[in-house]
Amino acid sequence: ENRLRAGFVIPLMFRLYNLPGSPDQWDLKAKARLLGETGKEYALDPISLKKTIAAVGDGEAAVVLNLAFQDVPPGKYRLIVEIPEAASLKAATLQTDLEFIK
Repeated sequence: ENRLRAGFVIPLMFRLYNLPGSPDQWDLKAKARLLGETGKEYALDPISLKKTIAAVGDGEAAVVLNLAFQDVPPGKYRLIVEIPEAASLKAATLQTDLEFIK
């Protein structure tokens, strides 16, 4: 149900596919934001994936992130995480609905 207590960390695990080059060349950053029902947006500074990414196959990686948004009130939100490829205009996007409860 993706229901979390307001102020708690959001744990994420996802995979990225078709990554170019070798794993030591993957210098990716995640841009995470929450969009509220009223249109209010909460964004985090870009997060380096250097220490949280693990190669699991040819051009494939698993990523584990813990996101902490400050001062987000209870309510329903859409979490959007974008991982742009530095050398191109392509980006991977993860989206899910969340609800923060008291």
